[in-house]
Amino acid sequence: MSVVCRITVVAVLFLIGLNSADARHHEGGTRGDNNFGDMRPPNRGGHMPTLLGPPPPPNPEALEVIEELLEEGVFSDEGVILIEHLLLTIEEREEVGEPDLDESERANATGEIANIFEGLMEEDIPNRASEYFRMVVDEYRRASRHSTRRAEHQRRMEEQAEQQAEQDDDNRRSEDDDSGGGKKAGSGDEAGDGGGFSDEHYEAALRFCHDVFETLYPTGKAIINEDNGVAGLKQWRVDPTSAESILSGLALTIHEVGHGLDGELKRTEGRENYYLVAATPSGALIEFDPPGLTTPNSSDYFQGISRSAILLDTENHKRPPDGCDGCILSPHSGDGEWGSDGSYSNLYLNGSPEEGVITHYTEGFSAYDPAFTVSTNNSFDSGDQGYGMLFEETVQYSHSLAWLYLTHDPESGGASSGKHAMLQWFWWNQRYLKLVREQYPDEHAFFVEHWAEAFLTVWGQAWRYMDTPTLNYQEDEYDDLLELVTDDLMLGEVQYVRELAADGAYSRGHDLTASLSVVDPDGNTWTGPQLSGPPLIVDSGSADGDYFDSMPEGWFEPEDRPDITEFIEKYDARLSLEEGGYGNASD
Repeated sequence: MSVVCRITVVAVLFLIGLNSADARHHEGGTRGDNNFGDMRPPNRGGHMPTLLGPPPPPNPEALEVIEELLEEGVFSDEGVILIEHLLLTIEEREEVGEPDLDESERANATGEIANIFEGLMEEDIPNRASEYFRMVVDEYRRASRHSTRRAEHQRRMEEQAEQQAEQDDDNRRSEDDDSGGGKKAGSGDEAGDGGGFSDEHYEAALRFCHDVFETLYPTGKAIINEDNGVAGLKQWRVDPTSAESILSGLALTIHEVGHGLDGELKRTEGRENYYLVAATPSGALIEFDPPGLTTPNSSDYFQGISRSAILLDTENHKRPPDGCDGCILSPHSGDGEWGSDGSYSNLYLNGSPEEGVITHYTEGFSAYDPAFTVSTNNSFDSGDQGYGMLFEETVQYSHSLAWLYLTHDPESGGASSGKHAMLQWFWWNQRYLKLVREQYPDEHAFFVEHWAEAFLTVWGQAWRYMDTPTLNYQEDEYDDLLELVTDDLMLGEVQYVRELAADGAYSRGHDLTASLSVVDPDGNTWTGPQLSGPPLIVDSGSADGDYFDSMPEGWFEPEDRPDITEFIEKYDARLSLEEGGYGNASD
């Protein structure tokens, strides 16, 4: 097999699909009833795009060593399957698809191969073979860590959806008990966690989702579309047992499939970034594809400074990570004056970039602690990702919050983590802006020129869903974060971007948020360049205010929300397509 090992770790990580911004409101073309223009990813046989790409095929030196190991029978049966897939070219892998291994078998096989290759690196083998084995080991170890982090993230998102639906679930169970109803044998209902269902179940669920999305949330249909929808619902374990079980699982699925779709649409046209922010009821896409943040302080693998670098800013002490062993750039841990973050930092701000990338944390920096040593490493960690992925998460958390709002029960009295999660990402965006404005001005100038419109659009979109008194929140987390985000010290960073991005044509408006106000909890006011006035949360004179006010994706007050009972009853009736149903008829 003729192979060339020219795909570096950077190229492999390119498959992650970072995303986003010279904005385009793209009118959908005529592509069937969906009318979503060029938003659909290419058909890949129903497979969701993977978040982390596999290692490239081995170079000739490594191939010779691997073939000897295969002849000696060193690998388990599962290991052989994975090795044989590793030997294929990228094109051949696309043809044959993924190895026929379940999640547990694949995890065991990658661990086994990593251990064997790690041992080989200490033996007398050619340098190029050793380099290849080191890369495979790094990739497999990263994939394992990443899988753990994503599982934790999925758990949190599922908890959030469960909190929102808890009271309705109780009511439904009570009604089922009263009526003698229950699960129907042979229909797949026995798998309450979303497992054990066929593609036909998910195809029916997707038809139901699209009817609901067209009525409530067109962006949902743009994300979970005809090409990726069945695979997405299955991958993120949406339970197609009932209409209610489907609806309660969509917050997570919209979020995660949104990540995959942005990455896929970025790669299809060779763009450096891509973000699908929203779809309008007419099928128009609100999307951004800004150029990469290529500055001298770019992180190991991604555009712009590492997002974990914000741990070395002037604000980290106010609400530091808690219980985050991987947050090695944080000089602080545990509770600050505004609490601590024990949920998100461990997933998104772990690790550190290579030596020489972070240059601001030296004597003379106002938050410098001579007793703290800035760690460095050359391996990939989630926190190594630059602003492109910080913004990508912000977009997807905005989508999740939108779905929670559009489906919440104003009378339920429950509370979810949706709002304080959004505030967490607001604060990280603000901290990024403050750090690059003060310490990495070239990156800040590039951001203002190429990313400001995308950022302000999502800022306005997300605040529209935040400024919703009927959507409850967890007060202990929300109140602390709201003070930090609306502190004029940090809100000034957003105001400054607004005014710079207008390029001399800025016309100050008024604040559009009705239920919120700017606070100054710590007495530290804006100390940056002169502003037009006190910073606003959402400015009617800027791009964020334009979006907040018009909400082109659609907007409903709770009392005006369209009724989707017709679709719920249709799905729960379990009728075939011929009978006018969704095709989820009982067996």
